Amino acid sequence: MDIRNKKMVLISHCLCNTNSKVAGFSPKTACEDNLLNLVFSKGYGIIQLPCPENRVYGNRRWGQSREQFDNPHFRSQCKNMLLPFIQEIEDYLKNGYDIAAVISVYGSPSCGYTASYSNSSYGGELCINTIQMQVDSSGIEHSPGIFMNEFKKLMEENGINIPFVDFVEENPLESMEIISKFLEKKEV
Repeated sequence: MDIRNKKMVLISHCLCNTNSKVAGFSPKTACEDNLLNLVFSKGYGIIQLPCPENRVYGNRRWGQSREQFDNPHFRSQCKNMLLPFIQEIEDYLKNGYDIAAVISVYGSPSCGYTASYSNSSYGGELCINTIQMQVDSSGIEHSPGIFMNEFKKLMEENGINIPFVDFVEENPLESMEIISKFLEKKEV
């Protein structure tokens, strides 16, 4: 007897595995367990997306801005990582599954959707004076990170329409409330 409910969400890698984050940027020891518990309690399965930054630059990378990832190599790597997921999504949808959302990471230069970390002056050699000057001019830009931008484009090219909802790590309770209401609307 098959009791699957065929409900799923796609979720940014670091929300399930904070070990993939840039050193010093993880608010949790392993995962956003309350978010995952919420998703599971609503009866949803997950598809964990890859971490593009970790796959391309490794675990010992520096934090970077959206502009640093906005280059042909990183974009092509994102597309290559995402193509198998597009095929997997197409198969799930063809077989009657409801993929309710892509849960992205607010502010991430690669995995944010409504906003991403921005600093057009980042670049060059790292030194104390340069770092401080660059940090002072950093901010959040209201546009998607590079990975989510490429994901949205690939979904559009393949006729897939899945909404995005950001998880704001600095405000997890409000984020979970928004995601909970979003998933409840999908259940109706």
